[in-house]
Amino acid sequence: MAKDKKRSKNKTITGAREALEGSTGMLASPEVAAVAARFHEVRDQGTRTFVAMAAELGEILLEGKRLLRGHYRRWLGTLDIEWKTASNYVALARFAAESPALLERHQLLGVGKLYRIAKLAPAARHEVLRHPDLKAMQPAEFAAFILPYVTRQRKVSGNMRAHGLRLKMQSSRRTYEKARIPKTMDTQMRQALRSDAEELIKVLLDFVARVGG
Repeated sequence: MAKDKKRSKNKTITGAREALEGSTGMLASPEVAAVAARFHEVRDQGTRTFVAMAAELGEILLEGKRLLRGHYRRWLGTLDIEWKTASNYVALARFAAESPALLERHQLLGVGKLYRIAKLAPAARHEVLRHPDLKAMQPAEFAAFILPYVTRQRKVSGNMRAHGLRLKMQSSRRTYEKARIPKTMDTQMRQALRSDAEELIKVLLDFVARVGG
């Protein structure tokens, strides 16, 4: 009886494993990959469209502000738009006017992040946009990252730059910690990978020496 239970359990485990492998195979099929690609394409296009719309609305608000001067806030009320939202649109419009290519290159960050980046001083803005993982950051993580730049808008301080370097190194560390070493690579590729890693270690050791104590 115990053997029958064991056989039954093994069958259940085997069946579950086969089902999982089958579903994984389905997820990796060309048809599903094509559907996923369409989804991401349409979503990205929607993000670009919304960013462009927000920047254009900001241009219109700036024109209205120029014409109305002291009556601008009252005018916003007639447009049924809150002050904070209008401020976001205007900041994005100014960003677009100052650095159109830079904004276009980073449109897929979405308006939530771009509103905050647009309100930074140009030097701080460029420093923030150098970070490779901005798009993947969750809202709380992004808020913590951008805070030092928000509090010191006039000039990018040494602490701001050091903070950015720390985040980049932490991101790189996580990349290598999670990296899977391929078992099937040939000797030449293995040696090349090892050589690159050794060069990276040399660079990091030099960096540590330059940072000092």
